[in-house]
Amino acid sequence: MTTSVHSVPCPRESAEPMGPRFGPTTSGPEMPQRNNSTSLRRALRVLDAVSGYRGRPCGISLTSLAVSLEMSKSTVLRLIGPLRDEELIHQDRDSGRYRLGPAAVRLGAAFVERVDLDVLAGDLLRELARRSGRSATLVVPGSGDDSHRQRAGAAVLLAVGTPVEEVADRDIRIAASLRERGWWAEISDGDTGDGSVAAPVVDHRSRVVAAVESSLQSVMCLHPAGADDPRSSLESIGDAVRTCADSLSGRLGAPRVGSAFQKGTTR
Repeated sequence: MTTSVHSVPCPRESAEPMGPRFGPTTSGPEMPQRNNSTSLRRALRVLDAVSGYRGRPCGISLTSLAVSLEMSKSTVLRLIGPLRDEELIHQDRDSGRYRLGPAAVRLGAAFVERVDLDVLAGDLLRELARRSGRSATLVVPGSGDDSHRQRAGAAVLLAVGTPVEEVADRDIRIAASLRERGWWAEISDGDTGDGSVAAPVVDHRSRVVAAVESSLQSVMCLHPAGADDPRSSLESIGDAVRTCADSLSGRLGAPRVGSAFQKGTTR
């Protein structure tokens, strides 16, 4: 398998302490005041609950919706009304249960048709590079630079895409690391700690479609002078890469629980 990459170089300024958030920071222009439309937010919760139901084909019952959302049935009915009128939710005529309507299908199809991984990942990769002080890369299956095949991102894609009958011991180790920590690292045997760390990106069907990768070549920049082991910050780097990958997975409509690979993926 060959790979193509979208890379953000290591910024020249000093790296900031890494945290769990990716996105706008307080240093930018003042953000507009948050919309506090309670009814709209509650209606969107109803829509999300209906879309996440995996039970009967005809949909979820009013009682189950009310219980899962901790709302009264009358409140759920009031919120469902406009969603049903706009065909975002469909009510089964025989059972009275609710499922996604044709308008929701059209919205989803429009998103999938127009999705561009490079565009969706751009600001997340820049933020990862800025906060970590090292290059950040999006690795996707496809034609590209084969030199990346030996790096962590390509290794992750190869491991999760290998047919079961061809799985090697290394693929098993990678899969175990992804399930335990959400990321995999490729580190050289030298004293510099050169290498890379990567985490998988999944789409709305929990399929691995890419990997976020960060270089470990400048790992010493996160350590005070005289640090004995440049790999001691590997956990924080790996967690930052995983958080970035999870944020991108969320933009692709992936389930919002746990890390991309830990939540369960398909090949």
